[in-house]
Amino acid sequence: KGVELGDLALQAPATLSFWIKTDSPQADARILSQLDGPPTQRGALRVNGGSLSVWNAQEWPVVVAGLSNKGIWQHVSVVFQQDGTVTGYLNGMKSQTANSTFDFMDAKAGLGSPFLGQWGTPFVGGLDDFRVYKRALSDSEIGKLCSPALLSKAQASAAKPAEQSITS
Repeated sequence: KGVELGDLALQAPATLSFWIKTDSPQADARILSQLDGPPTQRGALRVNGGSLSVWNAQEWPVVVAGLSNKGIWQHVSVVFQQDGTVTGYLNGMKSQTANSTFDFMDAKAGLGSPFLGQWGTPFVGGLDDFRVYKRALSDSEIGKLCSPALLSKAQASAAKPAEQSITS
């Protein structure tokens, strides 16, 4: 289940950005996970209830609160800084900051797949325009990824049949 991305060969600073939609509650649903290698990676993402959390090798601090499970597209960005902090953004607005580095070196990464194929559950819903940046994007750059026009278009598409969903 999920999509194998291969070795991202990436450590902080980094930014992950994507559109997300689900119409069912999620429990420990993995967005980005390590698929093989030693279990030392940091920066995995999961949805639990209405929150997006990041694995920091000790716990799952929340970086985005307020995710919907009502079948609407929402934009999420997660920015990992060199200093070991991570900030989440929902629809272009800063959500929460926590402590975590990003370390996806020398191990395969996967979208929507359990950690090492064993822990967590596959994410059930839609992910679109998943981007990985090799730097920390600024607040203004995050805002441009989720402009009001894009957000309106994304949320309007939730009411239409699936074949008309966003593909950009």
